[in-house]
Parts: sequence; structure tokens; C-alpha cells
Amino acid sequence: MQLTLEDRADALLGIVLVSGRVLQSADIRADALRAHRVELQQEEAIEQLRFTRTQLELFREEPVWEGGELMALLRCPCQQGTDIWGEFWWVSGGHQWVFFDDENTSETYAEQVEHCPGCGKQLERKNLTMMHPVR
Repeated sequence: MQLTLEDRADALLGIVLVSGRVLQSADIRADALRAHRVELQQEEAIEQLRFTRTQLELFREEPVWEGGELMALLRCPCQQGTDIWGEFWWVSGGHQWVFFDDENTSETYAEQVEHCPGCGKQLERKNLTMMHPVR
């Protein structure tokens, strides 16, 4: 049985809360190695919870998953630039949006971009408007 993202978030939050209570107990403080393992488990659950919550936020904006990657067609609020293709990647130990120029006639077509081709502002997902889900 596969959990929905909401169920996964609830389960991860439960792990975080239970491990927090375990770390506060007198029994675990006496066993440093066991306490360290619980701390590592708690940190991993927190990271997974952050990622799951990010996925939930993104799904609410109707992005599309293709080949296991989250993708969306985006545009800078300046409206001067072209459409920007965004993909949600695992980069340097964390998830982040990676952007590509999606204008066929552009010199940087299909190349990774970090700034809006129109206004030059640094691209951040929270500042971009989703044009429509990629089909």
C-alpha cells in the first residue's frame, strides 16, 4: 500500500515527535550510542518531512511529474522574459528548483539559467508564476 503525501507527512511528523520524547527520557540519556542513533533518525525524518511538505505545496499549484522529476512552465513577474522551464532536482544534498530557458529562438534555449532573460532578476520559484502544468 502506497501512502498519500498527506499520510506520509503525518507519519513523518509522528516519528519526529516520538523520537523527541524518547530523547527526553532518562533511559536513553544513559545510553549515548542509542541516543545518537535516535537523533540521526529524527534528523532524517525532519528532512524527509520538509521534502514531503514541499511536494504537497507544489502539487497544490498543479505541477507535473514526469520520469520522477517535478516540472513546470514558469514566468518571471516582469513579463519581459520568456517562458522558463523549471525542474525540481536533488542537488548538493538537497532539493531545489533548476531553471532552463524555454524560448526556441533564444540564444540560451534549453540551457540552465539563473537570471530572468528579460529583467536580469535572480530566479526563485516563489517569485515565478506557473503558466500551466507541462503536458
